[in-house]
Amino acid sequence: MKLDAPGLENEIVRMTPFLAEHRHLLRDTEAVEAMWRWMPAIPKGHNVERYMDMILKAYELERVIPFTIFSKPDNAFVGVAGFVNLRPTHRSVRIGYAWHPPECFGSMVYPSVQMLMIQRAYDWYAKRLTWHVDPRNEAALRAMAFIEATEEATLRQYMRTAGGEIADVKVFAMVRSEMPIAVERLDQIIKATLT
Repeated sequence: MKLDAPGLENEIVRMTPFLAEHRHLLRDTEAVEAMWRWMPAIPKGHNVERYMDMILKAYELERVIPFTIFSKPDNAFVGVAGFVNLRPTHRSVRIGYAWHPPECFGSMVYPSVQMLMIQRAYDWYAKRLTWHVDPRNEAALRAMAFIEATEEATLRQYMRTAGGEIADVKVFAMVRSEMPIAVERLDQIIKATLT
């Protein structure tokens, strides 16, 4: 199965590949502020348009699989996320470039997105799935605890952010045998909120 195959949806969200016509959804959101704090610097300058250009070009080259996320009940825009660092030979991929609007915090959007992406990675025959989190990003650290990803390491002074800071990165991971357990657990949590 391809990572961007159709059908990435459940009762809560629908995920579609990020396309040029989705740019307007991000322009006037807090995603722009989050970009400066958490996103890695890129060679061609730091503004939201250049980031979107980079993502679209990387998608065209099959280096990144970016998604726009919509709420299933009302089709509202509820964020972005993507598969990055695709390593098909090693069956390894990372979930990243994730952002959700503040009004989604505490909702079932994040668990739904993670459940779908973990399942899709598993269906792609991933042996390893990772996340990179800035140790200062407390919300992201809580999210890693919520999905029960294993913290493996801290990469010190790993990257320069778009805002110019040199940041550490914590690496979280799941191996193949852990993915179905995580999907089942998240599915149970989501179903419990729908009953």
